[in-house]
Amino acid sequence: MPDDALVIELRDVCVHYRLPRERIPTFKEFAIKWLRGSVVYDDLLALAHVDLRVRAGESVGIIGRNGAGKTTLMKVIARVLRPKEGQVTSGAGSPRSSSSGRASIWSCRDARTSS
Repeated sequence: MPDDALVIELRDVCVHYRLPRERIPTFKEFAIKWLRGSVVYDDLLALAHVDLRVRAGESVGIIGRNGAGKTTLMKVIARVLRPKEGQVTSGAGSPRSSSSGRASIWSCRDARTSS
């Protein structure tokens, strides 16, 4: 693998969370409100159109304030969380590459834009 080969690449990655507008203290109350259709949700944009390229041998540090999306970004890279939009690629030699050495690609399209 060449020294300048990409091992992690994120292209236009977005992660949205759907959160209830009001805090519902118990599961029972949530279930009742959900069955009645009275739970109102807000969309929280945790990562907005993130691009990241990491080459073999590079070190990367992720810093930011609380709630800035650092953990969400790491979960997307580790494939724990699937992005709503964008593409995540991990190249050969990374922990998530296939046994054949080919790049592993995870691509998503926003449901609103797909037909």
